[in-house]
Amino acid sequence: MKKILAIDAGNTSISFGIISSGRVCRRWNFPTCGVKDKQGLFRLLKEKLWEQKLEAAVFCSVVPTVDADLRKTLIRFFPGRVFQLGNDISVPIVNRY
Repeated sequence: MKKILAIDAGNTSISFGIISSGRVCRRWNFPTCGVKDKQGLFRLLKEKLWEQKLEAAVFCSVVPTVDADLRKTLIRFFPGRVFQLGNDISVPIVNRY
């Protein structure tokens, strides 16, 4: 059974979810402004991901200023297996706003 960490980085908070067999089996939030505190985010992920056998991390973000810090922290847990929607994974959605 493959499991991934899915992340949605929004302006106020970042939502994390462990996805297994297409369903969310665990979920939590972290304040977006806290990403700059890399040790705080690292400690939270270490606590939440303890003994989880995850294949990869996939994230999307509407806050470009946190993307690099979020990616750097995730790479510590998922070397070579961190993917960003719209950047590493193309999304077939056209924004006509």
